[in-house]
Amino acid sequence: MNDDTNDLEIGDDLEITKTTRRASGGGTWVCGRLNGHRFDALVFPEHADKREWELGDSRISKLFIQRLADKWTVFN
Repeated sequence: MNDDTNDLEIGDDLEITKTTRRASGGGTWVCGRLNGHRFDALVFPEHADKREWELGDSRISKLFIQRLADKWTVFN
């Protein structure tokens, strides 16, 4: 029996399940699954005016990550 999940590269199993544009303030909520986790991210097309408003150099303003196996919040 071949376990295909062992052959995956990081990101190969990325699944975007929902995108929702915000009515005010710009940005898009992106929901999905990756590597046994689910995530919700508020993503903007441009970098924030202030660096502390985003995670690193990512254009992500808010991020929630939960491990699916036990519902543990990994990042919030």
